[in-house]
Amino acid sequence: MESPHSMRGPSPEASPGPWEFITIANDYGKVICHEEGIHDTVCVLDYDNAASNGRLIAAAPDLLSALQSFVKQWEACGPNSNFGRYFSNVRDAAVAAITKARLQS
Repeated sequence: MESPHSMRGPSPEASPGPWEFITIANDYGKVICHEEGIHDTVCVLDYDNAASNGRLIAAAPDLLSALQSFVKQWEACGPNSNFGRYFSNVRDAAVAAITKARLQS
């Protein structure tokens, strides 16, 4: 079974990033992926809070990477270390979020 920290991206088809939110007009924008000179649209948002939601979506690849790094560090320290014992609930939440990001519909 693949370790959560070694999982790459939300799914095998996901664009790895970096992603960026671009405002097009009031309450309308899109998240784009900059990958090897290609700018693919990840999603379009056209409702209230589009900018806030768009920035959060654009941060998803970085957030996933941070969670994977945390889990990797936790595993390196071990569950019986002070770090492992203190942050076991955070590790469990991180693994759950990584798993949720990787689920395919």
